Amino acid sequence: GNPSRTDCITVVHILGMSYRIRMESMLRNAREEHTNFAAVEPALEADSNAALECFGMAATLNRISEYGHLSSIQTVSTLLRDATELSGTDLAELLRDPRHKWLATALGRAEESINILQSRPGSRLSVRAQRTIAEWAFVYGQVDKVIQQLRVLSEGAQDPGVRRALCSALLTKHSRKWVSVPDAHLQTITRL
Repeated sequence: GNPSRTDCITVVHILGMSYRIRMESMLRNAREEHTNFAAVEPALEADSNAALECFGMAATLNRISEYGHLSSIQTVSTLLRDATELSGTDLAELLRDPRHKWLATALGRAEESINILQSRPGSRLSVRAQRTIAEWAFVYGQVDKVIQQLRVLSEGAQDPGVRRALCSALLTKHSRKWVSVPDAHLQTITRL
């Protein structure tokens, strides 16, 4: 018979995840091989755009679900953080280059997804959505803001993902070097 609407949404989302996974794999390989961003940019642009199209379609087909929007935010977050690392610059400098207009478009789509999620009438965001939105500040390099938002979220939720994200944020603030993490932050980590 004909596939159900739910089946169609699932297939579209899985297709988007396939593009996202390929994009993330390409980024990971580029980091490991010390490849410059320009060398992988065309393939990253194609895969990220395809993933975002699929996630956008999934969000349109199921306006109640957070998944299409969250996947868009997570995809763009990974893309922008790794693009700045591979290009050896910050986000502002990266977006200033007219060749990277597609990155600005991706950034706008993620911000739009955040806005849609935050402006839903009468619905509380899931812990996963709150964590994803809090971690979005990493894109702009606002580690202290991420830590603050995740601390508040961890107090009200017993979600292991939130605790892991807070630990990661605390380590990121101290360049992922345990020896440089102050005692107060180490105590926070052990209490999580």
